[in-house]
Amino acid sequence: MLATVPKRPCRACGLGFVPDARNSHHQTCCTRTACVRRRKRARQRLWHRDRYASDASFREAAKSRVRRHRKRASVAQAQGPPTSAAEGRLRQLEHAFLGMAMQMAEESDACQARELMSAWADTGRRGGAGIASGP
Repeated sequence: MLATVPKRPCRACGLGFVPDARNSHHQTCCTRTACVRRRKRARQRLWHRDRYASDASFREAAKSRVRRHRKRASVAQAQGPPTSAAEGRLRQLEHAFLGMAMQMAEESDACQARELMSAWADTGRRGGAGIASGP
C-alpha cells in the first residue's frame, strides 16, 4: 500500500499543496502561476534591497535611473493626452524623430536626445549656419 503525502499550506496563497518529491524538504509554496510570480517578486525585492544597501555604485546607478524616469514622466505628464487626431499624429512624428536622433547620436537617454534635437532645430532656424558643407 502506498503512503499518502500530507498536504502543506502554501505560504503565498494559503491553499494546500503536495510538495514535489525532490524538493519537499524546503518547498513552502505551491506551483500555481500567481504564487510562483509572487515568490519570484519577493526574491527580487530582497536581492535589490541587499544590493542597494551594500554596493555604492549600484545605489548611484539606481538613483540616476529614478531621476531620469521622473524627468521623462514629468515631461509626459506636462503634455497630457492628445486633444485631437492631428495632435496625436504630431506626437507620433515627434517620437519617430526622437528615435532617429537617438540612433544617429548613439544616445540612450531620451532627455539628452531631446536637447540634441533642440540644438539641431536652432541650427535649422539659423539657416544652417555653422554646418560644414561638402566639397
